[in-house]
Amino acid sequence: MSEIKHIESKTYGDAIVEAIRAKTGGVFPMRTSDPWDELAQRAAACKGWRWMPGMRRLTFDGGHLYPSRVADDGTYPGGLFPVPDLEDPATLGCLLALVREAWGAEREVCEWSSVHDCWGFLGETGATEADALVAALEAAP
Repeated sequence: MSEIKHIESKTYGDAIVEAIRAKTGGVFPMRTSDPWDELAQRAAACKGWRWMPGMRRLTFDGGHLYPSRVADDGTYPGGLFPVPDLEDPATLGCLLALVREAWGAEREVCEWSSVHDCWGFLGETGATEADALVAALEAAP
């Protein structure tokens, strides 16, 4: 990731896009218009984030997007700019564990509120369960 430089006016996602475009001659193979990609980049940028066994990673390598799993010993295949696949149930479960750990709330659950028409975890909300969990990880003490 030495190609990504910290630039105050740019987001983490912008820096990733810029680095990939520079490496590939302007071609950006990820689903940049997909809100799941932005959400995944936000999750991976959190101070409470780490890769856990069983998580599914999406990495860019050689002009293609590759999925892979983090092994039980915490190792995983290489690839550039890994982001979590938040559509994967195992990865979503690991995200919940990370949020609980960050908040010291081992029994909290992410719940759907039909009254507010959103998901919520300790006051942080989102349109999807992943949205609420990433917001909670971002807001963690």
